Amino acid sequence: MTRIQLRGRSAEQAALRRSGRGVVIVGGEPGIGKTALLRAEVAHAAGDGYAALATARPGDAVAPLATLAPALRPLLSTDGFHALADLQDKPLWLAERLASVLAAKAPALIAVDDVQHADPLSAFLLRALPARLAGAPVRWLLAGSLPAGADVRRLDLGPVSAEALAEIAADRLGHRPDAGLRARLAETDGLPYLAVRIIEDDPAGLRADVRRRLAHATDRCRALVTAAAVLSEAIRLDDIAMLMDEQPLDLIGPFGEAVALGLLSDGEDGAAFRHPWLRRAVLDDLTPSARRTLQTSAIDLGAGTEMSTMDEELNRLLEAEAPRPDNAWATLTAMEQRVATLISDGHTNRSAAATLHLSPSTVSTHLRAVFAKLAINSRVQLTRLAMRRQLT
Repeated sequence: MTRIQLRGRSAEQAALRRSGRGVVIVGGEPGIGKTALLRAEVAHAAGDGYAALATARPGDAVAPLATLAPALRPLLSTDGFHALADLQDKPLWLAERLASVLAAKAPALIAVDDVQHADPLSAFLLRALPARLAGAPVRWLLAGSLPAGADVRRLDLGPVSAEALAEIAADRLGHRPDAGLRARLAETDGLPYLAVRIIEDDPAGLRADVRRRLAHATDRCRALVTAAAVLSEAIRLDDIAMLMDEQPLDLIGPFGEAVALGLLSDGEDGAAFRHPWLRRAVLDDLTPSARRTLQTSAIDLGAGTEMSTMDEELNRLLEAEAPRPDNAWATLTAMEQRVATLISDGHTNRSAAATLHLSPSTVSTHLRAVFAKLAINSRVQLTRLAMRRQLT
């Protein structure tokens, strides 16, 4: 197996190789380099004994042993491998069988990436086999989180250094990065996978990465990330909630999910995307009509001065809104005029509904009628019409 040049992880690799045996969980945020570390360690160990890398996937749960089977297949004859099927409903016997096979192959390294997605039988074996092989030189290197029950050590990966990022760039470009590229790499905060996308100038690849991360997220998490991308690079949860027509407390869980996916970060000054490229990846994945609809909604909310974070693009769209004539105001019904007045004063649909003792959907219906009669399409224009009426 080809040796893999891993930059910026010499201390972590030395710690892993000193471990000798047992289970080590490799942790860290998405994109920090867990997969690269596992691949490098398997390549290093292959010359000294048996080494295999398996990757757990969200769909593994439908098939017993789906996660570990690819790593175990080379250990057994065809008949021996097929015989494992007869032991799937006898997990203790299966563990004993595999323990004897691995002991005969030692020294050995079994690495499993994204272990949190392992099928239940593989997860059981990853807890049971290390105990049965405690005296043998068998190492277990797992990236992700393993269900409780395993006696493990933990190695958490942090950001790599600026020099390591420069070495990664040199590996891919064939020369040291110039000052401009080094400055762009510094914006990644030492996140290797993002650095590689920037080095290779691969926004399409980054969009695919983000799409994969969000594929198994909850619907509300995906909606939250999209709303955050439309609003600004620095955002408040209150503003996202307003655009999503949700209560901020109800978004704490989806927001934590987005942080865990490595897309958003949280700080004293509010939330933000981990990198502008990540925000751009989310925006570029929207269809033009969807993006425009969300931008219009954000502008509408901002017209009431309730929105605290609107980016330059939205502000440009807001300033470009041309005032419309207000000679159609008299065509509004009494209720439509009351709705229009409240909305132009900065009320949301919900607060206007509470004031008028109507449902929010009824207010929305009246507001659509107002827009149609006044030949406008946003709260910004409605507010301007109302201000001009007050001045005349």
